[in-house]
Amino acid sequence: MKITFFCHNNNINRMNNLKLFASPRTIFVFQLLICATLPHIIINSGDIRPSSLIRTTKTTTTTTLYFSSPQSHKTQNMADNADTPEVAAITSRIESWLDKHHNKLEFDFTGDPIDFKQHSGTLFTSSKPEVRITLGFNDENLTKDASLDELRSSFNFVALDRLPVPGLDGIPPQWQIFPQTPMSSFSEGITLEQYDSNTQILKLNIQTTFFAIYGRVPQEHQMACAPAPKGTYLQVRRDIQGVINLRAKLIFD
Repeated sequence: MKITFFCHNNNINRMNNLKLFASPRTIFVFQLLICATLPHIIINSGDIRPSSLIRTTKTTTTTTLYFSSPQSHKTQNMADNADTPEVAAITSRIESWLDKHHNKLEFDFTGDPIDFKQHSGTLFTSSKPEVRITLGFNDENLTKDASLDELRSSFNFVALDRLPVPGLDGIPPQWQIFPQTPMSSFSEGITLEQYDSNTQILKLNIQTTFFAIYGRVPQEHQMACAPAPKGTYLQVRRDIQGVINLRAKLIFD
């Protein structure tokens, strides 16, 4: 089963979307534990085993359960047993796109810089609707006049919360399609290449992996612990290489 739940952090007044996967043998226990403690839960499908990680900073605490698949991710379709014609058509388009691009996603955000607004002291989050990336630092006292070395030494993690799939056409507008990383945040494979304190533009290169392309139709008034309606979600699992080149304008408080 796939569980998506949302934890509210009163300290920073934001919602963390944490995606969970559990096998049918363990899901009942997770349902009892999670439904008893968390207010917003959506249950879908899947078949993976859990492990866990807790990340803590001075201003935020994010608890994420991660899961590793007992089988290869190659060409697994989460919605196989619940396909509607629309889901089947979208899944086929995604699989064809992945085949054409050899399971590689490349993002070039080096044109107009993307604004990253500071919040919670150490976090900078992008403001574009289809590109939601968070850069985390350790030093709350960073200013726009920081040097590249100071940014590098303070850098903590990146979280790829929302990215498009470039060139994936023919998707109905009500669907949201985005790649999924194995972990909610990570620090390996990231190079801070250049920073200009006059323009406050930080240039980064991110080398990462995605384990799936996920799709959903957002639901209003979703009931806690209720299954998502048939035909409103899908997931195509592959081992996908990701390359991101980014110019981020850091907007300091």
